Amino acid sequence: MFVADLGELISRQSFEESEKRKHDAVEEAVNETWEAAHKIKKQAIEETEIKAKTAHEKVIRKINKQHERTLRVSLTEGKSH
Repeated sequence: MFVADLGELISRQSFEESEKRKHDAVEEAVNETWEAAHKIKKQAIEETEIKAKTAHEKVIRKINKQHERTLRVSLTEGKSH
């Protein structure tokens, strides 16, 4: 019976080690996936910030041009009177 018990013990330890390796591999894959997701999110945020800044600057330039035109028209009308 002792040999059978020893065989069962070895089999169980082997199974437990195998399960632990599987668990560790899954945990590592999950962590790597989250890290990749955070990098993608960070890159997307940076790209969005750049696009928003560019769009904001474009709107500011447009408003400034409109203001300059209005100012020129006002000055021109003021000189003619």
